[in-house]
Amino acid sequence: MENLPLDRFLYLQENQNPARMPEITAFFDAYRMAVFQKDIEGFLALFDEDVRVFDMWAWRYAGLPAWREMATGWFTTLGTDRDVVTFDDIRIEATGEMAVASAFARFAAVSE
Repeated sequence: MENLPLDRFLYLQENQNPARMPEITAFFDAYRMAVFQKDIEGFLALFDEDVRVFDMWAWRYAGLPAWREMATGWFTTLGTDRDVVTFDDIRIEATGEMAVASAFARFAAVSE
């Protein structure tokens, strides 16, 4: 799997603390790896118990159990294929102890 540098996609507001950047960018790297490896526990470890996910297809997931069900079904339906995830237009807003990140994710199935 190609490891794309995230620097070229990151946007940080002028008043934000760049020291938080490594923590946040690590999330995107860990997400990519967990998906590629179909590592359900590693994938779910990235999210809080109260996760709320909204995706482009108008689906909504509230809480880790719903997110686990989605991820388990997703990884299972891949069979022997794997998904390679790339992120574009990553935007990060961080202040104090809180950060919010958004991005457009593209998933490409690859055969082993």
